[in-house]
Amino acid sequence: MACVLSVCSSAEADYQGSKGSTFEVAVSSTSGTALLTYALYNGKGLTSAPFQFTVASGINVLTLVVVSLTMGDRISISEVTTGCSQVLDAFNYTPSSPPDGLEIKGI
Repeated sequence: MACVLSVCSSAEADYQGSKGSTFEVAVSSTSGTALLTYALYNGKGLTSAPFQFTVASGINVLTLVVVSLTMGDRISISEVTTGCSQVLDAFNYTPSSPPDGLEIKGI
């Protein structure tokens, strides 16, 4: 199945999607201990899975708070919408790092 989000065609945002489409995100890590504890997009905050959101008009930031038991753990943020699996971002975990954010443009 095709993913809802695609790389933004301009430098305005990280990803883009059709307004009104629903997307879901999840995390994974090399240690297997990473956990998505909070996600915020267009005023909707979630603290447990499924982390599903509706693409809003304009550019909005998807903010993700991720924790892991392993320092330096390689974290992957993925879109997992109905059979889709694409990595949106990846980073090495450091407890003092700020929450991860992705700009999403609704078109």
